[in-house]
Amino acid sequence: MESALALTLPQVLLESGGLTRPQLDHLEEEARRTSRPLLAVLLSSELVLEPSVLAKVADLTGMEFVDLSDRGPDPVFGSLLPEHIAR
Repeated sequence: MESALALTLPQVLLESGGLTRPQLDHLEEEARRTSRPLLAVLLSSELVLEPSVLAKVADLTGMEFVDLSDRGPDPVFGSLLPEHIAR
């Protein structure tokens, strides 16, 4: 049984224009055929960028989405870890 998120995310992507109905139909068929979760198929398809999907997932779950891909680690926190773990 799929989670409520898996059932809601496709609808949100359709309504926001992130996916077309034919694209979603194709992704759902691929998920069924490969027995992979729809979210995994969606992300691997590259039809929608991962940050966009994650922002929508955060919204659906009531969480704030913060894209940290353009930020490096805070050196203060790195200095708190032993070197072998920080690497």
